[in-house]
Amino acid sequence: MDLEVQIYDALELTRLTVIGEKEIYSLTEDQKQRLLLARFSARQNSDYSRISVNFTDYVTGRPVASCYGAYALGFDESGDLDGAMVKVSEEINKLF
Repeated sequence: MDLEVQIYDALELTRLTVIGEKEIYSLTEDQKQRLLLARFSARQNSDYSRISVNFTDYVTGRPVASCYGAYALGFDESGDLDGAMVKVSEEINKLF
């Protein structure tokens, strides 16, 4: 599943700067103070698909925001997953 790539592509369409995990160590302390970690999960069954993307403050570990998309009107599970990805992308764009 290329879901991780699709989520990072959706993040790239916002005003956020997306970096890789290994790049964190090259950031200044000021940059780390503004850093959000993005974590995602996906759930799918025969009825629907749901994708959640959670944003956590890097320094404190506290959750800052959560976006999710769910879809159940596709012709199959693949269509539902695509629909959920569109919905979560829209939520991320609204937030950022």
